[in-house]
Amino acid sequence: QRAWADLEGRVRGYTSSCDTLYVVTGAVLATETDATMEYAKDNDGNNVAVPKAYYKVLLKYNIASNRYSSIGFWFEHRGYGNTVTISETQTVREIEERTGFNFFANLPDAVENEVETEYNPAAWGF
Repeated sequence: QRAWADLEGRVRGYTSSCDTLYVVTGAVLATETDATMEYAKDNDGNNVAVPKAYYKVLLKYNIASNRYSSIGFWFEHRGYGNTVTISETQTVREIEERTGFNFFANLPDAVENEVETEYNPAAWGF
């Protein structure tokens, strides 16, 4: 996907604007509203589960400001344009609710709650 490739390039670029960047990427095989699994055949004829969606969550830290910030991205398994857009951005908390994962559990609770619920796409170039 061209939009996903654009996102990967942006992630590489974000590394120059922070001291630490945590990146979590994954696929969602079933959702609460669609638990059916779809399969495709690999080159050996084996069944391979087809994801319903893909996600990426980012957490960056800046030493100078002693501040964390985060953003999430959600892509349904469908065609997209050439670039990732603001419509694919979400809070990390929204991605957590959709996946059932707790991504940054090692942060102090107050910090975790603040960064996982913030939504500032402009700070990430959107």
